[in-house]
Amino acid sequence: MVPPPRMKLSEWIERELVLPSDVAALAGKVRLYPFQREIADAIGDPTIERVTLVKPVRVGFTTLLTGAMAGFCANDPAPILSLLPTESDCRDYMVSDVEPIFAASPSISNLLSGDLDEAGRNTLVSRRFPGGSLKVVAAKAPRNLRRHNVRVLFIDEADAMEPTADGSPVVLAEDRTISFPDRKIIMGSTPRFMETSYVLAAYAKSDQRIYEVRCPECDEFHEIQWKDIHWPENEPDKAAWCCPGCGVEIGEKHKAAMVAAGRWRALAPEVKGHAGFKLNALISPLSNVAWGALAARFVQDKNDPATLQPFVNTVLAEGWREEGEELDEAELSTRAEPFSLVANEEAGTTGIPDLVMVITAGVDVQRKDRLEVTFIGWDEAGNAYILGHTVIWGMWDDDTTWAELDAVLATKWDHPFGGKIGIDAACVDSSDGVTMETVYRFAFPRFRRKVLAIKGVQGTRPWIEKSKSKTKGGSLWIVGIDGIKGTIYSRLRRSNMIRFSMDLPVDWYEQLASERVVIKYNRGQPTRRFERITGRLAEALDCTVYAFAARQEVVWTTGASVRRRDWRTGVYYNEILDLRQGAVLLDRLNAGAPLLDTHDDWSLRSVIGNVVPGSAKIEGGKGLARVRLSNAPGDADTVIKIRDGNIRNISVGYAIHKVEKTDNGEGADEDWRVVDWEPLEISAVPIPADPGSGFRSADKAEQFPCVFVSTRSNKEASMPESTTVVAGDDPATIETRQRPDPAPAPVQQRQAPSPTEAADAAVRAERERVSTITDLARRAAAVDLGEQHVRSGTAVDAFRTALLDHMVSREAATPTDSNVRAHVGTEESETRRGLMIEALAYGLGAPLPQAGPSEGARQYMGRGLVDLAADSVNFRGGRMLNARQIDDIFTRASHTTSDFPIIFEGAINRTLEQRFALAQPTFRRFARKRNFRDFRPDTTVKIGDFPMLQKVLQSGEIKYGSFVEGKEQVQAFSYAIALRVTRQMLINDDLGAISELLSSYGSSVALFEEVTFYSTAFNSKLADGKTVFHADHANLAAAGTGIDVDNVGKARAAMSKQKSTEGNPLLANSPKILLVGPDKLTDAEKLLASITPATVSNVNIFSGRLEPLESSQLSGNAWHLLTDPAAGSNYRWGYLEGYEAPRVRMDEPFGQQGFAMSVEHDFGCGATDFRFGYKNPGA
Repeated sequence: MVPPPRMKLSEWIERELVLPSDVAALAGKVRLYPFQREIADAIGDPTIERVTLVKPVRVGFTTLLTGAMAGFCANDPAPILSLLPTESDCRDYMVSDVEPIFAASPSISNLLSGDLDEAGRNTLVSRRFPGGSLKVVAAKAPRNLRRHNVRVLFIDEADAMEPTADGSPVVLAEDRTISFPDRKIIMGSTPRFMETSYVLAAYAKSDQRIYEVRCPECDEFHEIQWKDIHWPENEPDKAAWCCPGCGVEIGEKHKAAMVAAGRWRALAPEVKGHAGFKLNALISPLSNVAWGALAARFVQDKNDPATLQPFVNTVLAEGWREEGEELDEAELSTRAEPFSLVANEEAGTTGIPDLVMVITAGVDVQRKDRLEVTFIGWDEAGNAYILGHTVIWGMWDDDTTWAELDAVLATKWDHPFGGKIGIDAACVDSSDGVTMETVYRFAFPRFRRKVLAIKGVQGTRPWIEKSKSKTKGGSLWIVGIDGIKGTIYSRLRRSNMIRFSMDLPVDWYEQLASERVVIKYNRGQPTRRFERITGRLAEALDCTVYAFAARQEVVWTTGASVRRRDWRTGVYYNEILDLRQGAVLLDRLNAGAPLLDTHDDWSLRSVIGNVVPGSAKIEGGKGLARVRLSNAPGDADTVIKIRDGNIRNISVGYAIHKVEKTDNGEGADEDWRVVDWEPLEISAVPIPADPGSGFRSADKAEQFPCVFVSTRSNKEASMPESTTVVAGDDPATIETRQRPDPAPAPVQQRQAPSPTEAADAAVRAERERVSTITDLARRAAAVDLGEQHVRSGTAVDAFRTALLDHMVSREAATPTDSNVRAHVGTEESETRRGLMIEALAYGLGAPLPQAGPSEGARQYMGRGLVDLAADSVNFRGGRMLNARQIDDIFTRASHTTSDFPIIFEGAINRTLEQRFALAQPTFRRFARKRNFRDFRPDTTVKIGDFPMLQKVLQSGEIKYGSFVEGKEQVQAFSYAIALRVTRQMLINDDLGAISELLSSYGSSVALFEEVTFYSTAFNSKLADGKTVFHADHANLAAAGTGIDVDNVGKARAAMSKQKSTEGNPLLANSPKILLVGPDKLTDAEKLLASITPATVSNVNIFSGRLEPLESSQLSGNAWHLLTDPAAGSNYRWGYLEGYEAPRVRMDEPFGQQGFAMSVEHDFGCGATDFRFGYKNPGA
């Protein structure tokens, strides 16, 4: 008897997996694309440890990923972890892909358990199955990786994952697989930047497979590459593939057959155990990525790096590479053109260019003595015209300075087409903690004029988005400065999309070019960052970045939930527009859909503009587009109101093709999630349905077929029930706007105050209402309710009644309702938790930065342990009343899923890490740091062991050298100590006692390193059996002498004569450190003192060349000369990778009160050489 042959994973996926209609356009059993099968089989091959896929968009990777995951669950169960960039990605993946596919596939429909996990939390992203478990974790929350050891790891979109304070999330996730010898790591990602791409670096280490197709003309196999796609001039829709073998152009109609008969070929077949695959969109069978469509997109995008980079990344699956690191300010200044804000005949400038339709401004606040403003004009193609730059001299805390800025931002200039043009939007920097409140007081009341208070943040962020932190009186906007700088610098290098006025001073260009792109390593992971060039100011660059952020992009939807009424049944429901990839068809918008006046599509006179072709996109959870406004005289009134900010609301008219209906239980409105829809037009409206949109309805639009899928909100939901509404049925696919309530009868009114007085009074009343409701909601632990009523405009007295009803119903509520899902932690809760950690760390004594705590952390400053623990519990419905309940608060905070243990542990870790950073052991001045990957002994290669170059023989033969392998080994070990935070400290809310407990730990751990180094490494034995300082090593004086010029000179000479293991001299092996114990410190300082000698013979040549260094761990008269570790060192020290400081783990031991803390530290040190030091026993 022999076992049946093992089924390939691709065969299993196609036999067992079913795609439901709400997941894929083609429902039914999965049919893999030809190029997907070998990828699937590599994932299922037990001899392959790693699979890496460099991919474009729309090649079915998500389906392949889910199929592979299902295959492991059903056939090879193990602990499985899936890593995605954000928590919303995790939830969307589980809800929109994993759950529907598992439910629709009979053989695995009951495989995943619906039980709660070990902590009693909702299992949306944490499931169990026989023999294993499945967890879906966000890269932005690497703490979730700590407790999981997994055998199978899926990493989706690795290049969208940035390193956190804990290190690279990809590396951290891969470390969780180390304990499994048969581990499997699958990574798939669209690449971003060439220099820092995770997926391209992984692919380079693989066997590098490419997909080749057979040419129907020459019968040879070739990879379809972009350089071989050709089309007639001005006819990109006729693009064809030109075979690089025979040169014959092959049309699109042959693509499907060629791809079906294609093959994978490895470029590095000698690599075993790591299968790498690289795809581009040119082989995709989807019609919207046909060669002609891609060529048309390229023609449109090629001149703008901001649009060309996504094409390179998402279509060609290649990394983006910038041209050069720095800009040439002199060359930039030669591009100046004769335009400006105001025409000046003497200066030869002609005023604002006639193509400019919008002006934005960026304001940089200099704390010392000024504000600086840059003005940028924009044309309909997105080209930027730097119109001018002005400096407002005055102190930031002087009202006169801000009055001048207000006047500048209110200025209007002559436009060549006639009339005046003003600033459409302005961004004012509030990043400086000192000036922040002043900027808020200026910007918040001027929000109607689109004056925004902004804060620049590095990293991968949208250009501009509203901050999630609550700011009293207005909104703070977060600007992703790295993304904007990258666009600015790319455009300056590659195109003429940024143009300059002759009015700009010469130093403005130097400031614009004040930074350069560098690669920084964050815990071993390369990251692109902008770095200031030494000695340069950057005000012009900062102002330009802020003006770019202010560029108007119409927000036509945010996907917000809108309560509507089904006129057929009279039932209310919540409509939610799905803004995920593939849910929105943007073809009509990107073809130049009309901008209408209040959805009036009966008359051409209602068209007041159009969407700029190609500008519609989904980004940051919002639908964005640029619009071109009409210049027709009949539209002037509406256009002027839009430009002046009097018309600010936007609505989108759309057709619905598919809706998912969720029953939320008795008494609650259903959720109707629109998962397939198509915007038809954008309208300027007085009042939008979506409160977050900036400029919905299509009452008379054509009707479209629409599928409704109904589900229940609990885990026991039955299979989806589908209903299809076709054209001619009830018009359920279009929005039906409600007729407004009739206006109330007029009442006699008193004489109205002036408009200014009325506006000021309204602002003050609104601020008081918001402040009161927010405070009441926070004190009653009903923050969400408060936010809801703030948005709804509820009066304070009405809110008090609603709050009381809420509190009564909450107390009566049963905490175990099986029909209600607990919410999974969101990115907002992650942010809130981080701010609490920051505030508590300062309370525990962590050093405050010069700019003070971050804005969000200030709301938690001064709050004690009881407040924070209660807040974490009250966020879920708890109350804090007396001492007994305080005790209960801590008990619940420790045992439930509250954030308090994480906050407390995080704050203590941050405090300990910062205090540890302030303590510097002496050995770090002369020993080299190199971290350890694990706890195994690590062999160190000796410096100077590279073979010497030799003359090339006349025949051209090059002689081979050899390396001498080092035998010195250094190893890291774990060290720890436990201590307690007593129940009394917690109930007494005694941060001072805990801070005192931690105050000496930074220096204590540093002292531990110092003692460990000098006792185990400083003069330990090397592999030759001799100590570091030994006569046989020619680095130990025969007899002890004092510290003087002659003896130090002899020691230096001995060091210079050292040779490598190959017998070659060491280059510049000069001492830098004079190391002594306490008994010889004075002698060392005397030798190195800078004293002017009376005679030449008394000159101290070592003054300024050696640095005295004292260690209390050395006793007696001995002294040592040591090199700078940058040149070479006898010693190595380091930490376990990813752990750069001692860390604290929290626990609550059974039978004991309070918390137990273990302070843990992974540290290693040892001797690795003898050539870079000299010892004199002293006298």
